[in-house]
Amino acid sequence: MQADLVTVAVFDEASGWRLGEPQVEAIRAAAGEGFTVRTVGSRAELDDLLPESTVLVGFPITAEQLAHTGPSGRFVQLTDSIGDAARPLVSARERGVRVASAASMRAPQLAEHAVAMLLSMGRAIVDASLAQAQH
Repeated sequence: MQADLVTVAVFDEASGWRLGEPQVEAIRAAAGEGFTVRTVGSRAELDDLLPESTVLVGFPITAEQLAHTGPSGRFVQLTDSIGDAARPLVSARERGVRVASAASMRAPQLAEHAVAMLLSMGRAIVDASLAQAQH
């Protein structure tokens, strides 16, 4: 029996960065024995593996790439917000592919930052800091 393929596409092609090996090992451990986990570091590598991938973890993925998810594709875990992939995600869901997003992953930090900025503006912290620097 052939193992299902989990493709991990968490990378920045311009800098050559890709998800670290400790994180990939954690994904391997969580996936279990029935899965083969492979990482990609370029869009070309991702294009090659998409048709045979059962599970896709990652972003960046374009609308075109998502449309080419093969018939074995069952689950897509985005590691960022959906962005411009919303339409193909709907199409993938209609084909029975489950889709999850980490869009709210940073929500608490963003909310804290927004409140801090509002407090800063309301209390004129920037103006006070500039005035203090001039004296």
